[in-house]
Amino acid sequence: MAADPRAPRFSVVFDREGYSPELFLELRQQRIAALTWHRYPDGEDWRAEEFQEQAVKVVSGETLPMKLAERGTYLGKRPGLWVREVRKLAADGHRVSMVSTNFTGNAASQTVALMARWSQENYFKYMQEHFGLDALLCNMGPKRFLLP
Repeated sequence: MAADPRAPRFSVVFDREGYSPELFLELRQQRIAALTWHRYPDGEDWRAEEFQEQAVKVVSGETLPMKLAERGTYLGKRPGLWVREVRKLAADGHRVSMVSTNFTGNAASQTVALMARWSQENYFKYMQEHFGLDALLCNMGPKRFLLP
């Protein structure tokens, strides 16, 4: 980490509700990278020529083609911060935008990390609906979480 002052200690990946330039700045000051969906991408569509098709290995181990484009984007008011914005272009023309304060590594790996959240969200939703996950936690009581 001493050799690269941009390298974060670790990254936090969260959903769009966590989008906050102020939070991103605070985390970056602690060398913690943030990765989330861009809550307010500008209305301008990026030119199709900016998207490059890449073979991307997803969490399942499968390799899929993805069209990705990347830019630096300034978020927030002064003082704001520069983030890495990556957009993914789907075959049907739909575009999604994500932002990260991690400027190391490639855009594809960050895209995969954020997309992997969907499977985690679906798992917890399924567990809540079919196995009462929330009720299990409530029934354990606070003493179960104390260390001896």
